[in-house]
Order: sequence, then structure tokens, then C-alpha cells
Amino acid sequence: MVTLSGFWHPDRGRVDCPAAPLLQAHLERAGVPSELGTADRRDIGGTPPEESATLVATTFTMPGGEALGLAAAAPPRWIGQVRQAVADWSAVVRTRRLFVPAVVADCREGRGAVPGPVPRPARGGQHACPLPHRIESAARAFAADGDTVLLVGDPDPSAPGGLRQSGAAVRWVRVPDVETARRTALPPSGAAAFVLAPCTSVRTASEILAVLRARLPRLRGVHPDQWCYRADDNRAATAGAVAASDLVLDLGAGTAPPVRAARPVVALRSWQDLAPERLRDASTVTVVNTAPFVPGRLQPAEVEEVLAGLGPLAVVHHRVVTETRLHLTAGASKRSTV
Repeated sequence: MVTLSGFWHPDRGRVDCPAAPLLQAHLERAGVPSELGTADRRDIGGTPPEESATLVATTFTMPGGEALGLAAAAPPRWIGQVRQAVADWSAVVRTRRLFVPAVVADCREGRGAVPGPVPRPARGGQHACPLPHRIESAARAFAADGDTVLLVGDPDPSAPGGLRQSGAAVRWVRVPDVETARRTALPPSGAAAFVLAPCTSVRTASEILAVLRARLPRLRGVHPDQWCYRADDNRAATAGAVAASDLVLDLGAGTAPPVRAARPVVALRSWQDLAPERLRDASTVTVVNTAPFVPGRLQPAEVEEVLAGLGPLAVVHHRVVTETRLHLTAGASKRSTV
């Protein structure tokens, strides 16, 4: 039994079948052994059949005139199951959108960032997260002034490496959440300064700092123009795409920030995980937790190609970008240029 990735139609000529992996997985899930192959005008590709086979197919024409379809060549004993499988997936064909949240997978130094013991504003437009060694450098500078250094926020798991203790003079007081900020022991003198954990959420950090500032009126720290919005932007991009979709496909790479999905979610580890009834009424699909070139895991490009075999598909890369301007000296906007 051969599921066809392409075949020759007597009227439409060459017909490609990008969704063949879905049809093949559907047949195997139903207990019908199948392999991928092709069929031209003369024969059926793949392993030569030992008995006669009937071609079961459906075709449709894309807006640009390209013919696509779903097809399998089945011997008599499997013909009923194959006809049902082709009918099931034919009912899924429709126009769709595929949302792919543009999640930044790692942190890089902003172009033109001014070096120094305390991180300064990035000059490259979109804000970039200071690398851990720069955060450590800022902590050393605060510690040299006699401040207790508070590491605010929970580091993003995909941030580039962990922070080290910055020498004997600096010991982090980790404040990963609001509850810790309320109960942690603070210096009696009130002399403390904070740095943000790499790629921590600014929203989370702001909530923590509100508690700390109430307890430490003299608290100082890195300037807000050096806060990293990467985690918040990733969360907003994913949440926005999920909210706009009818179905979420989770590829399992662990790269998506946690968001509350009020939509059906399919843990897609192989094509056998996706049944036709899941896609039948889904006009907008979002794919999350993607990671390119991971062996054994479905790739975003594969998902795009296969879904494009089920009707016209618009791939929408959804991103959220927060930009930080350089801080202005007080009164700078009122100066006149001579």
C-alpha cells in the first residue's frame, strides 16, 4: 500500500501531495500498512506492488493554478479503508492561516552598546539583554560602594549561561518572586542595589521591585533603559497568536513562554498525533514550542509544507517588539540648537 506524495492525473497532469504524511499516518493509525511513494503515467513508485492496486485520490486547484491533492494506491483488501481515509482528509481542505510567533531564542549584545562597569543604553534600536558578565560587572560596582546586591527576577531558562558569584566581595541575594521580596532578610542599613537576572520578565521584575522599594526606600539599581523586554515580548507574541487561533500545535521544543491557551492544544510529536477532525473547523492554527534542526522533532517548515497541502495557506509570523530610547538628560528636550 503506497501513500502518494505525487501522481499523474489524466486531466490535471502532475499533482503534488504535500499532506501525504498526514494521510499515511492516518492509515497506519487505522492498522493499514503504508509507505510513501509516487505514481507517474506508467507505474507506482516505492516498493513494487505484488498485486494490482487502485488509485484513490482527490484533487483541488490552488489560486495560482497549481494542482494539489491526496492520494493512495491500494490493493483490493485495503480499498475501503483507503477511500475512507482520503474522504476524511478531503473534508479538511480549506483556506487557512498559520501563525508562527516570532520568539527570540537567545540573547545577544546590542550593536554599539557602550561598555562600562554599569550597563549603558543600547544604541541599535531594538533593545538587547545585557550579557551575564555585564550584569556581574554592575554588581561589582554596586558592591564596591558598600551595597548589598539583589538579583531580581527568575532567569529565563534560555538565557546564555548562569550568573557566577562575582568574587568574594559580592554575594547575590536572590529575589526571584514577590513572595521572596516580602520575606527575605534585607540589610539593616538599607544600603542595597539591584540587578535584573538575564532575560527576566520586566513585568515580574516591576512587581518585585515595588515590594523591595517599599521596604528599602534607598534602593538603587540598573537604569530602566537597560532592562530587557525579551521575555515579555516573547510572551506577548505567543499569547497574541494563540488568542487569534482555533487550534494550537505544540511541537514540544520548550521554547515557548508559558501562556494560558483557551484553545484546543495538540501535542504534535509525529503526524499520527493530528487527526482530521482537529483541523476540520480550524481556519487559524498557531504553532508553538518550535526549534529548528532538532533530530526527531517536527520542524516548523514541515508543518507549513504539510498544512499547505490542505488548501491555500497564509503563514503569519507574529512578533512583538519593545524598543528603548536612550535616556535623556533633564531639560535636554528644551535646549535650542544654534
